[in-house]
Amino acid sequence: MKIKAIFLVLFSCLCLFACSDGISQPKTPQAINYKQLLSEKGKIGSASLFERHISLAVPPEQYESVTQEQIAQTAMKAAWDVYEESKPNIVVIWVQMNKALIGTGSVAGKAVFIPDAKSKGKDIHTWEVQAVKKLPSAQQLAIETLWWQLRDGYQIPDGYGGTMTDEAELKGVIAEQLDIPTDNIHLSSFMMDGYYKQ
Repeated sequence: MKIKAIFLVLFSCLCLFACSDGISQPKTPQAINYKQLLSEKGKIGSASLFERHISLAVPPEQYESVTQEQIAQTAMKAAWDVYEESKPNIVVIWVQMNKALIGTGSVAGKAVFIPDAKSKGKDIHTWEVQAVKKLPSAQQLAIETLWWQLRDGYQIPDGYGGTMTDEAELKGVIAEQLDIPTDNIHLSSFMMDGYYKQ
C-alpha cells in the first residue's frame, strides 16, 4: 500500500508537469479560455516583473459551474503564456471576474511563477497558485460590479475628517437597478485557498 501511494504521488507530479527547455511547463488539462484585461510590467530590484489581469471566457450565468481546478489551471496556463511571450523573471496572474473589479480585492485566482526560483534559495517557490472554491452567481457578480462602479459617488463624512460609504443609500440604488430586495445586497468574501506550490 505504501509503495502504491508513493507511485500515485509521483505519477500525479509527472502528469502535472512536462519539461521544456529546462523549465517546467505545467500541464493544465482543465484550463479554460481566458481574456486579457490589463498587463503591467515593472521591476522588483533587478528582477523583471510582468503582471497580467485576466477574466475567464465564461458567461456570468455559467460561473457557478466553474471549478477551483479550472480557475487555478487557467491562471497557470496564462502565466506560462506570459513567460513564453516575454521571458520575465517573475510572472503574476490575477483572475478577475471583470475589468471593473480590478484592484477591489474581488479576486478569483492568482498564480505566481518564478522560473529560476530554485537558484534563489529554498524559501522561493517556482509556483504558488491560489483560487476560490466557487465563483459568485450572475446576480452576485452584478451586485459586486455595481457596488465598485458606484461607490465613489456615495461617500459621506465619517466625522473624523475622512469619508465613508453611505451603504444604505448605495444598497438602495443597486437594488432598484437590479430589481431585487435591498436585503439581498451584500459583498461576497473572496477567500482563495492554496491550490499548488512547488
